[in-house]
Amino acid sequence: MLKVYWSKMFTDFREAKMVVLEWDKNRRGIYESSNTWDYIIESMYEIEMSNEPENIKISNLMRLCNRHIMWPLNQFVKNTRMVKLVNETRDKINYYKTNPEEE
Repeated sequence: MLKVYWSKMFTDFREAKMVVLEWDKNRRGIYESSNTWDYIIESMYEIEMSNEPENIKISNLMRLCNRHIMWPLNQFVKNTRMVKLVNETRDKINYYKTNPEEE
């Protein structure tokens, strides 16, 4: 059930990867250690190079992130927090795509 859900949140693996890279930029060294993010990024590229279908790649990436991202002590709402974080990050990425910074 959750595998299908994650793949429906993203248009393709590239979009999921962009979201994770944005999390890396915003959370590295603040919420999670650099080693944790190095592991997530390395694993993300291994997932990308696998011969799995797109929906499985997305599910594996989101499951990996959900496992390693530091959440508050209340773990019951872990998936809900992840969905909220995905939506916030996607909105942020779309904003910067449509409104480039002026130099």
